[in-house]
Amino acid sequence: MSDFFTLLKKGFLAAENLTIKQTLILGVTLYFLLTIFKFLLFFLGFYFFELEDLPKPIYNEFFTNRTELEKLFFIAILGPISEELSFRLGLIFSKLNFSILVSGIMYYVLAICTDINWIIGLYLWLISGFLVYFSISISSSTVVKLSSFWSENRLEIFYMLLLIFSILHLWNYEWNLRFWKYSLLLIVPHVIGGFFYSYARFKKGILFSICLHICNNGLLKSILMIVES
Repeated sequence: MSDFFTLLKKGFLAAENLTIKQTLILGVTLYFLLTIFKFLLFFLGFYFFELEDLPKPIYNEFFTNRTELEKLFFIAILGPISEELSFRLGLIFSKLNFSILVSGIMYYVLAICTDINWIIGLYLWLISGFLVYFSISISSSTVVKLSSFWSENRLEIFYMLLLIFSILHLWNYEWNLRFWKYSLLLIVPHVIGGFFYSYARFKKGILFSICLHICNNGLLKSILMIVES
C-alpha cells in the first residue's frame, strides 16, 4: 500500500525482482483492486445518476461490422498492447521507449481526428517511431538532455501520461450536454486503470502491465462469451 502513495508522490517506483509466484499474486491483487473500483464506481453511478442516461460509447463502422470475437481482439488485446506501449513504456526513458511514446501518441491523435484504417495507422506508427528514433540518435547530447529531463521530471511525466491516456478515452463518446454532465464519471475509471497499469509497469515491466490491461479489458467478457456459447 505504501508503494501506491510513493507512486502518487514521486511518479516513480524502483523495479523489483519478483518470483513467478510473487508476480502472479501481485497480478491477481491488482486485478482484484481494479474490479473492486469498477463495481464501486458502478454503484456510485447507480446511486447518484440514472445509468440509462449515461452517454453510450460510439462505435463506428469498424466495430459495428465485426463479430464479437473480433471486437474482443481489438478491445482486449490489440488496444491494451498499443496503449501500454504508448502511455506506460515511456515512463522509463530510453531512446526506443521515447520513440514509441511519441509515435504512439501521434497515432492516437491521428486516429481521433481521422477515420484512418488501423493497419495503415500501425504502419505510420512504425515509420514515425523510426524517424523519431533516428532524429534523436543523431546527437548524443539530445539523448543526454532527454534522459536528464526524464530523471528530473518523473512526477510531471507520470501525471501527464496518465492525464493524456484518460482524456483520449473521452473521444469514445459523443460530446453533448449529457456528456459534459457525466464526463467526470466517465474519465475516473481510466485514471484509476492508468494508475494501476503504471504501478505494474514500474514493478515488473511493460509485459506485466500489458497482461494486467488485457485481463482488465477482456477477462470477464471472455468468460461470458464462453458461458453463452
